[in-house]
Amino acid sequence: ATALRLRSDIKITDRFRVNGEHAQSFLSATETALDGVTLLLQRTRELAVQGASGTLTAVDQQAIGKEVEQLLDEMMQLANSSYNGLYIFGGNRTGSIPFTAIGVPSSGVTYNGDRGNRLVEIAPAENVEINVSGDEVFMTGQNLFGTLIDLRDRLNVGDGQGVSMTSMANIDAGLDKVLALRASGGAKINRLERHGDRLRTNFTEQTSRLSEV
Repeated sequence: ATALRLRSDIKITDRFRVNGEHAQSFLSATETALDGVTLLLQRTRELAVQGASGTLTAVDQQAIGKEVEQLLDEMMQLANSSYNGLYIFGGNRTGSIPFTAIGVPSSGVTYNGDRGNRLVEIAPAENVEINVSGDEVFMTGQNLFGTLIDLRDRLNVGDGQGVSMTSMANIDAGLDKVLALRASGGAKINRLERHGDRLRTNFTEQTSRLSEV
């Protein structure tokens, strides 16, 4: 009876360990993508500062606008990041591309995912949410795609004042949002690391006791 109970405990411990490792890997992939978004927004802000300068010619501003257009393409790639064949930012719709551009050059972006929460059980009756929806990251609050499109368009028409008055504030708001999401994800990763250490210790102790039965 003791051996049966220990084998059952070992199986449960190992299942939760595997679940935790999957959750941690998915969150780490999300962090990698959000780190890319952070760097992209920081570069966007540098371009906005350049574009707001009153000394630039229209040609200079349009050249900066072209680089913003390239960053917009990179943002789309990051928003459509995948991990093990699953689209990270699709909510529960992980099997189809979450974001599609409207028009060429892009005049907007459509979100095809949902706001679903993906939960992983890491202990009896204990779940951890492993995703953040693309709607929350890129669309809700400060729309990150809209921020870049607006900056590009202002640069293309030589609206340096608008870049200074509006675009930079929008970029800063977007950065704040992404950094807050990264802090939340980082806390979950740290929690899962500690949880995994405990499960591995339990697994070792359980298998040792089983060998003595």
